[in-house]
Amino acid sequence: MLFSVLSSRVAKPLIARPAVQLFSSSPAPPPRGGAGLLQRLSSFVIGAGVTAIATQYYLFLEVREGNKLMLLKQKELETRIAKLEKK
Repeated sequence: MLFSVLSSRVAKPLIARPAVQLFSSSPAPPPRGGAGLLQRLSSFVIGAGVTAIATQYYLFLEVREGNKLMLLKQKELETRIAKLEKK
């Protein structure tokens, strides 16, 4: 009941807006339609490029660390095999 009474009311502004602009001599230009196709494509390409560079850097670090680990394991295996051959 209370909700139906409140929802049926129409909100009215407290201060009416004047029909004439007071502080400018010419009306404001209408807003444009937003970003154009070229702006959207260039933003996408720049974002994709930055992401690709960051991804390439992190992949490089991962491969380098993996190579260090593989070389360490290879040396460990060589020392174990050398110890077994001496026996």
